[in-house]
Amino acid sequence: MSNRIPVTVVTGFLGSGKTTLLNRVLSPERADPEAVRRIALLVNEVGTIGIDHERVRHISDNVILLESGCVCCSVRGDLVEALRELFLSALHKEIPAFSRILIETTGLADPAAVMHTLKYEGFLRDRYVYAGCITVADCVHGQAHLQDHAQALQQVVQADAVVLSKSDLVQPEARDALAAAILEVNAQARLFDQQSLPGLDELLAAATVGEAIGRDAAGLFLERSPGGGNPAARKFLHGAVQVFTLPVMNDVSHAAFSRAMGRIHELPGIDLLRLKGLLRFQGEGHFSAVHGVHRQLYPVEQLPDLPQGRAEALRPVLVFIVNGSGAPVFLAQLRDILDGEGIETGAPL
Repeated sequence: MSNRIPVTVVTGFLGSGKTTLLNRVLSPERADPEAVRRIALLVNEVGTIGIDHERVRHISDNVILLESGCVCCSVRGDLVEALRELFLSALHKEIPAFSRILIETTGLADPAAVMHTLKYEGFLRDRYVYAGCITVADCVHGQAHLQDHAQALQQVVQADAVVLSKSDLVQPEARDALAAAILEVNAQARLFDQQSLPGLDELLAAATVGEAIGRDAAGLFLERSPGGGNPAARKFLHGAVQVFTLPVMNDVSHAAFSRAMGRIHELPGIDLLRLKGLLRFQGEGHFSAVHGVHRQLYPVEQLPDLPQGRAEALRPVLVFIVNGSGAPVFLAQLRDILDGEGIETGAPL
């Protein structure tokens, strides 16, 4: 991620427990206090993070410094201005320097908007890098949210890691059914039960963009098909959302990939909720991560060098998560387009 500051999004539907998660993972029991002091936390309203018991120092109208040393910025308006203010405040030594940002979104937010902002706003693009998304899913109401609210589905689709909250309030079968439904639409997400959370470093590493793709591209795809094997998952999917995972057999040209994606976006009756993948481009000796949301294709990102054994185990792959009446015929159209652009694909995983 070069010298840019990584930004991790923490999202989840209304009442899912985002604030509770942040309070837990930033506690001294789960995080090195020195590491916490180098984290800037952005929230929509300062009062939502449960800091009434802490002494705070106000840096400006919307930036405060917690007693723990963690910077907290209230995003009341434009995210660009909030991130700019944080960077400049640290530069001018008005707040301690920070090495990571966590953004807690509203319950109705689409985390893709943060990714878009970081990739296309010039000041931010040079100083920050989107590092991944942690989605909190409520075990009590999670399946209903996924069925009834497009925002909740989008938050799960965008996730690199998912934390199952309130699992202590339901039977294990209900928690497992929610986990199965989540994995049906996002097989690459790593799941954690909030009752047995890892430390902060492990959670952030699991949510790093490219890590989830790399895990499965190394041959670790779980053997599941959309709606297969779990009745609760079949009920949730009801034929509308499908996941297609295609191994890519050759190095790809940038131009061919762009043309293929342009044609795929034009297919009728399809809403491409998310594209993610790991590719080798012609003339480049490294893997690159590719991402897209709806009709927006984001800039290709080169992955950092990996240990030799892991690098050798990686395999190029493209994952398409689609919604719409045309999903059943999408796979054949998809492979025709990719093959027509010289992108050779193997049997779906």
